[in-house]
Amino acid sequence: MKPSRFTFALVWNVFIVSLLAAVSFCFCAPDSPVVLKTGDSLPEMQAFSVEGLRVDFRPASDRILLVLFWDTHSWQAASTAAFAQELYRRFHAQGLDIVGVCRDTLEDEILGFSGELRIPWPQVMESEIGDSALAERLGIRRTPAAAVLDAQGKVLASGLGLKAIPSLLAEQFHVDPKELASLSVPMTAQDKRDWGPEQVTGEPDTPEAGDFATAWASSTPDGQEEWLQVIYDEPIRPSSVKIYENLNPGAVCKVSVFTPDQKEEIVWQGIDPTPADRKNGISEIPLRANFQISRLKIYLSSQDHPGWNEIDAVGLVDAAGVTHWPVDADSAGTYAQEILSETGGKSYVIPTQRTFADMKDLRQADRALAELKQAVKEESSDSTRSFRYHLKTFVEGSGVLVIHRNTARWYQSSREMEIGRAEGKYPTYLNGVEWFPQWADGADSGWSSIFAQVSPALPAQNVEIELKDPQVKDTNCASELNDKTVAYSGFIGQAPKGRIYILQRPSAENDYVLAVAFEDFVLGSTNLYECYINVRIDDRDRIAASSGTPSASILRR
Repeated sequence: MKPSRFTFALVWNVFIVSLLAAVSFCFCAPDSPVVLKTGDSLPEMQAFSVEGLRVDFRPASDRILLVLFWDTHSWQAASTAAFAQELYRRFHAQGLDIVGVCRDTLEDEILGFSGELRIPWPQVMESEIGDSALAERLGIRRTPAAAVLDAQGKVLASGLGLKAIPSLLAEQFHVDPKELASLSVPMTAQDKRDWGPEQVTGEPDTPEAGDFATAWASSTPDGQEEWLQVIYDEPIRPSSVKIYENLNPGAVCKVSVFTPDQKEEIVWQGIDPTPADRKNGISEIPLRANFQISRLKIYLSSQDHPGWNEIDAVGLVDAAGVTHWPVDADSAGTYAQEILSETGGKSYVIPTQRTFADMKDLRQADRALAELKQAVKEESSDSTRSFRYHLKTFVEGSGVLVIHRNTARWYQSSREMEIGRAEGKYPTYLNGVEWFPQWADGADSGWSSIFAQVSPALPAQNVEIELKDPQVKDTNCASELNDKTVAYSGFIGQAPKGRIYILQRPSAENDYVLAVAFEDFVLGSTNLYECYINVRIDDRDRIAASSGTPSASILRR
């Protein structure tokens, strides 16, 4: 029987629709790199290292290249570096080369870390390679991890956890794996900071309800919404997540997971199963995802639940009912950043309510900020490059340093809590520039004179702020110091003498004002406080500022 006109029309329409779909896919499909498998060849890729060296990701003839993806500011960095250095010393003469690919966004962090540990291999910033293309091609979803390439650029292994590297190299260099048994194990429990996000890795280890350094605590008790991100060693088809809350539970409000192409998807939003009036609890939340996951993110409405909302562990339950524990973690903020680096060991300071909760605690803040803004120079302070403030100041009591564009001024809570007064002997240093703040005579509290030499100026655009290496150094008796000499004494005991924290991060809502708070726990003597404040430019603003053109290498020598 001959086909009817209707059949011809139907077939023709199906053909046209299919053709249009194929054309649409060709022109609209995302150009995402294909993950290479063992035996595949990596396309030719070159980049400049932070040391100014040209790096080729295809090793020289008869050599093997270990590409190490890591973060030098991570809690795992020191143990990862020691582990990789042992591999380098053991196999470099036999043909092993290493290239570090760093996910840090500040070049001086990498140079400083490499120089301090005398790391012999070059470090390349991941942003210099081009939108994480190398990591995606090699199947790197978290750090630290590695891939191994041969002289032809063929992938010998990719997406490796660090513990899998020694056996692979032993096979390649025909060495008995037992000879590598003495290698230091990376990412040990001893590397965990008190109250750091890494405390949620592994199984629960907080003994009871309460404030314990074996759990994660956010940077502030009630400052803003917080999030905690956990990473698992292998992809898992989830059925639920168990959140072990050991202090002030009830703040969990949202859980998201990440698809295989690393897009975030919210899978649960609601009221924390553990009531806020409980001392602690395990919140088990069902997860519905039709794909395997190795990363999830927990959001907490911290501002609605008073006090630190601490989490001890996060178990991911698979379809068979087996609970898996994370191997890495990150967070929006952590109280561990406030633990001072010179305490000589574990710190047993319990987080307490801070002097300043927000900018409203600063008297006459509106007038003081208006005066600060009037002193701003006219030239634009927008930036396309990340930078760092190095801040040193003398503090007794508590105060807040406020920065807006190229201007800054201090706020102190009372005259007895002096900041850099001491007869004008003790200045504030901002990126090496000396500033002696002046104060109105007789004022019980208030604002200092304005400093208009902040450089680089804080840009009027989206930035990320990171407090780095906050520390306080005892200056003995301040009255015994002269104008040019600063003497330091060691810490007494293990408790820090004070803390530094970010009171306000710059945003469009506050006209891009940064506020950093300093609290001196030991009254009766002036102490020297020092920290770095990393200012990372938002990638969207970086792209817009460069009119869509690729960014130039930060370092070309």
